[in-house]
Amino acid sequence: PAGLMLSDEEKSYIAGLSAPLRVGVRPGRIPYQYFDGHGQFQGIAQGVFSYITQETGLEFTFVPIQDGAQPDMPDGAQPDLLASVYYDYETAAADGVSLTRPYVVCPMVMVVDPRADTGDMSGKRLALPQGLLYKDGLTEDITVYPTFQDCLEAVRKGKADYCYGNAYAAQYYISQPRYRNLRLLPQANRMHKVCIGVVKPADSRLISILNKVVLSMPDAELQSIIYRNVTVRPQVTLRALIEANPVPAFCL
Repeated sequence: PAGLMLSDEEKSYIAGLSAPLRVGVRPGRIPYQYFDGHGQFQGIAQGVFSYITQETGLEFTFVPIQDGAQPDMPDGAQPDLLASVYYDYETAAADGVSLTRPYVVCPMVMVVDPRADTGDMSGKRLALPQGLLYKDGLTEDITVYPTFQDCLEAVRKGKADYCYGNAYAAQYYISQPRYRNLRLLPQANRMHKVCIGVVKPADSRLISILNKVVLSMPDAELQSIIYRNVTVRPQVTLRALIEANPVPAFCL
């Protein structure tokens, strides 16, 4: 394909694979990686892997894994890749992976309880999603939650005063009625980067192939993948109305 030049060694690596590469997916990380109600892999990462298959012929199988120092699959085997990991070498060391170049780079955002005084965040309660290493120096009162949505729930319910996440995940959730009252404050000096993790010992040819695809992916292709996964069409249901307007709805 135009824009993608693979070496003979890389082509040989692809031709020599006898089975699809196993990709570990941590469920519930919307809009990056999750399984839908039919058990199908979805999210921005799914779009990226589909593009990799289209460009290289590499085939993948996607299996849910749990968080942990060793990302084992249900059958106890090690995955070959992790679909979506933070581009952070401390996190990579904990996961036992090498990192590709990031396929998503976007700003971090602070999500704040509307009742919180944003003029002075010192001492406020902070919620962080698991794996996100971000010490802002404003508080020592930090609670780690499994996912970014769990952090949003903590802020919405008053269990935390604020949380950090990435702009795409925040955009996905804040468009939903239950979260629309939360405030978003962009963090211009902090970027969120997501990449593929290649489980060690990693074949340098595989890392090189993945990097070449990520770097040669047209911006329009990537933006289309992101748009499809971040844009949510709100569903107007009685529950959604009650969650968005608890007092007026209760009085109906």
